[in-house]
Amino acid sequence: MTSYPEIARQTLEFFAKSQKPDGNFLSKPQQYDGWSKAVWGYSQHYRITHDKAFAEWALL
Repeated sequence: MTSYPEIARQTLEFFAKSQKPDGNFLSKPQQYDGWSKAVWGYSQHYRITHDKAFAEWALL
């Protein structure tokens, strides 16, 4: 989401709502590809914005 860092951040924060206690990101049962999508999105957001507060939040 180039040029829309706040919208990108809000979208990525949505991933956290689908994270399970074991660390997986599941939006649907048996759909195990969410983890890689969430991690990729988090890392790209930090790479582009250098938002340290977001990075610290994502690592908790």
